[in-house]
Amino acid sequence: IVNDAVAAAGRGETLANYPYWSSTEGATNGLAYIFAIQPMVRKGYVKTDPKAANHYVRAVCAF
Repeated sequence: IVNDAVAAAGRGETLANYPYWSSTEGATNGLAYIFAIQPMVRKGYVKTDPKAANHYVRAVCAF
């Protein structure tokens, strides 16, 4: 899910493209990942350091 979210955010896609992630179950996973990772995608961190991006997403989603 993380990789899919990174790719989607990188393409500038929104949640409207992903009905599952807008569902109750999907919201717990997809929504949090996409919104947590978008700022990093825009700044280029995801391309240069995927591991850092994954750690960042996990930290944000832990709250």
